[in-house]
Order: sequence, then C-alpha cells, then structure tokens
Amino acid sequence: MTVSRGTRVAYFVQGHEEHTFDPIGETDRRATVRLLRDLLSEVGFQAKELGLAQGLGHEVPADAGLVLILGPRRPLMPAETDSLLRYFDHKGRLLVALDPESGESAAALLDGLSLRFNPTTLANDQIYWTRTRQKPDRIGIATGSYSSHASVATLSQFGLRLPLVLLGAGSLTRPDKPLPDAPSVSFVVHAEASTWNDLNGNFEFDGGKEIRKAYELAAAVSKGASPEAEGRAVVLADSDALTDELVINRANSLLAINLVHWLAGDERLAGTINNEEDVPVRHTRKQDVAWFYASVFAAPALVLGLGYTVRRRASRRKAPPATPPAPPSEDSL
Repeated sequence: MTVSRGTRVAYFVQGHEEHTFDPIGETDRRATVRLLRDLLSEVGFQAKELGLAQGLGHEVPADAGLVLILGPRRPLMPAETDSLLRYFDHKGRLLVALDPESGESAAALLDGLSLRFNPTTLANDQIYWTRTRQKPDRIGIATGSYSSHASVATLSQFGLRLPLVLLGAGSLTRPDKPLPDAPSVSFVVHAEASTWNDLNGNFEFDGGKEIRKAYELAAAVSKGASPEAEGRAVVLADSDALTDELVINRANSLLAINLVHWLAGDERLAGTINNEEDVPVRHTRKQDVAWFYASVFAAPALVLGLGYTVRRRASRRKAPPATPPAPPSEDSL
C-alpha cells in the first residue's frame, strides 16, 4: 500500500484534552493511543498532531488523508468545528470518538454530521469485560452486534465469537429534525439488547427510565454524489475502545483497521490481520482452579498410567515362548 499509494497523513486533533501518544506529565492517567498510531503506520499513514498552532482554526491541512478527534474533554472552538466540517464536505475523512466525560464538547461537529451524542454511561450485567469482579466492571460492555455496512463487514462475520469491548460508552441517535442537506447515516455497531442506560451510576438496572435495549454505539456517515467524491466520517460513542488498553483486543484492533480502510476508500482491503505480539491469556477463577488440579493430579496420573501400560507391553514381548509338550514314548504306550 505504501508503494502504490504513498504515505498519507493522519492528523490527531489536540488542544482539548484528547488522548495523546504519550502521557502529559506525571499526573496524566488517561490511556494513550500509541498502538493506534502504530496500526495506522502499518496501513500507510504517518501520524501528526493538529491544533490551533498547526492552523486548525483556519483550515485542515491539504495533505490530510484522515483526521481523528479522540475523546476531547473541552469544547472545540467554533472556528475549529467549521474547518472540520468544510474538510468533511470536500471529500474529507473524519474519525470522531467521544466519551460520557466529553459531554457537549463536539456537539456542533455532530450536528453537521446529523448525529446526537447521549453522554449517559451504558452498563450490562450479562455481557461485559470482567476486570475486578466488582459491579463497576459492568460499564465495560462487550458486543458482537454489527450491521452489514462495509466498515464492519469483517467483524459482522464473527459476532460474539469476536466481541468488541467498550469501557464507559455513551450512545448515538439521529436528531429529531435533520437538516435538508444532511449526510447519510448508518449505525454500524449496536449494544447487546441486555444493555441499559445507567442514569444514577449505581451499576444496577433499576427500571423506570433505565431501559434495556440495543443502543447505537457507532455510526458511519457519508455525503457526496459518489463513493469517490464523498466525505466520510465515523463516530464512536467510546474513545477508550481505540486506546492502548483495549486495542490489544483482537476485535478492537480489527475495528480500528476496518474503519480506517473504509474512511480511506480501501474497504476492499479490509479483513483479519495477524499480530505477533504476545497477549496475556486471561482465565476465570473456575478455569484457574481446573488448570491447577489438572496439572497437579491429572497430568501426573496420565503419565504414570501411560508408563505402566508401556512397561506391561514390553514385559509381554520379552517373555520366553511356552515349551510344547514332549510326544509320548513307547514305554508310556
């Protein structure tokens, strides 16, 4: 891809407390996006930062092949929003990922993409990422529910066999009254039907206004007369899904690569990827107990039984043949 297309530039918007490549100071505890930068490099993108100092308040650089806004916690300035929407309208490619902590930081940008972001954190008590075995784990929702859109075509083949993990996700909806020239929106990743909006943050389903349903987690947006001349954007309701903490999960890395391929117009190249990085194997407590007893008792018993069987067979092979009885003599007759 680098030989045929050359190196393209992926700009990471900064200046609004977004996720960064490296921690900013000793007190910065936000997850970084170094692995995402490396994944982009593998498909021919050079990562650069973009902010007011690089001219975002005026226009997006002409060499931008992709612009990423990952988890802003402070609002984008109107001039920055205008630049990003003009870029999108002129065949630009955007990847926007928000968190409940983001609040209304990108509301104007989402208005231009014909979307709304609900910052209420989602939870699930049936399908979730177990980390501490406490109730707060329930906001680490997992899902295997995808549409047939080209941006998630590979993941849709696996479903819950390859679950996507999101940590503290909000949800997406369409506006009540979309603009006349609004872009086309397709929701491509859905929460499992057992997911609810945890309004009071107690990690328990309380009923009432807390509703279990398949909330929308990601949307693919396009605007233009043809695939070659259209602007494309992807909006995720959780930026943590693309950070170093979660992108090591196979489904998360596959989602990131497939979204980038679709945004870049290379969706025909989307597919599974091989990663030689050693990822730690995680077991439940019951699995750990089973492995312990299997290694301490079952494995030695199997070895002893096999040795006993081999020994007996060897002994039988070495035993002398039985002597046939002598023929009767004339005296005995």
